[in-house]
Amino acid sequence: MSITNTECIVLRTRKYSDSSKLVTVFGRETGKFTAIVKGVRNINSKQSGIYDYFNLISIVLNLKENRDLQIISKAELINGFDNIKSDLDRLNCGFKYMELINNSLSDYYVNSLIFEFVISELDKLNNLEFKRFNRIICFQLGFLKLSGLNLFSVNTVRNINETYSVSEALNMNNEDFDNIKQIFMNGMDFESNMGIYKCEKIIDTLDFFIKDELTNNKFSKSKNVFKIIDK
Repeated sequence: MSITNTECIVLRTRKYSDSSKLVTVFGRETGKFTAIVKGVRNINSKQSGIYDYFNLISIVLNLKENRDLQIISKAELINGFDNIKSDLDRLNCGFKYMELINNSLSDYYVNSLIFEFVISELDKLNNLEFKRFNRIICFQLGFLKLSGLNLFSVNTVRNINETYSVSEALNMNNEDFDNIKQIFMNGMDFESNMGIYKCEKIIDTLDFFIKDELTNNKFSKSKNVFKIIDK
């Protein structure tokens, strides 16, 4: 057992008892894990708002990886990303980010690049001019790249059973795939270039791909999610 102090992003929170909460966080040095926060639901608790969704917090805990639930003893708020929480569209977008991270990463898998990426995307969602489809698609593609697969740097991918082309894996025609590649590589506007209806289809396609490969695939239990094959 070791005393750990780390920055974390709150992915999920739910009540545990009359006075406590269960929180799932993604830590810079710890990866994702779930912990009990005792007494935080008491009316006089000074830490009640610290464990809200999206919050970037600094925590202290006795970390033991073979324990089902960790125990957070102390936390401080670093950034609450308040603009996200005051705008319903930004809020829905933020929840989509948290759901993707929570469902796709194995417990205690440490990836500081993904951690910094999530903070950066939350900051953009909080501060920049908001275009929902741009933010979600960029998050999906960026997360896939940092998880082991840059869709635009390879022609084929191999999952646990088979090898297939990237466009086939996405169930997407070559024209749409090439358009997405150009927009993503050049930092352009998905909504303006492809239209809202097409963007909705892209988001659903990437959602299905991420769920199928990162969540259901047996590789999701390992730290080597994808094997990349260049032609």
